[in-house]
Amino acid sequence: MDGGGRLVWTGDAGTEIGKDDQFLYMDDIDKNYGHNILSPWARDDLEEDRHVRFDQYLSVEYKGNYCKFHTCLLEQQIGNLVPESGADHKLIYGIRQDLKLYGDFAVVDDIGIGSTRVLSVDTQSKLFDLNHSDLGRVFPIIVTSGVGEKVAYYAIPPEYFSVSPMNYSLFIENLYNGMLR
Repeated sequence: MDGGGRLVWTGDAGTEIGKDDQFLYMDDIDKNYGHNILSPWARDDLEEDRHVRFDQYLSVEYKGNYCKFHTCLLEQQIGNLVPESGADHKLIYGIRQDLKLYGDFAVVDDIGIGSTRVLSVDTQSKLFDLNHSDLGRVFPIIVTSGVGEKVAYYAIPPEYFSVSPMNYSLFIENLYNGMLR
């Protein structure tokens, strides 16, 4: 991506630690902070002695998956999809205004540093995490960031938009035409 490519990241990809990975902790960055995980997308690359901060590329902070905080079925309607940056954005261009989201998705907060919230879901009720903290009711589904919006984060795998019960294949076409072409 730094060399001119594009990055499309989906859902909770990369939030689980691999056998050769190590989380990056807050006190690894600044000794004044506690020994808490900075982000599940921030890694300490011991082999190359550097920090890898995918959370900064993505401009979102992962909280967990919706079905972890709320009982749900994969074909259950979660809420209404809401265009945030106008319906003329290249990733959602031409979508209908009455679309619904079904199934699980990654609950994230957009960090807001050079990012654009393109599409959100309004769940119509507040969601609470496992510590009973209020996470809100409107969550980003598509967020872009980077110079020229070269990074796109999707809270669900884009191909899920094109299968039942959603059948919204326009999202796949827009991803291809807006990001990858």
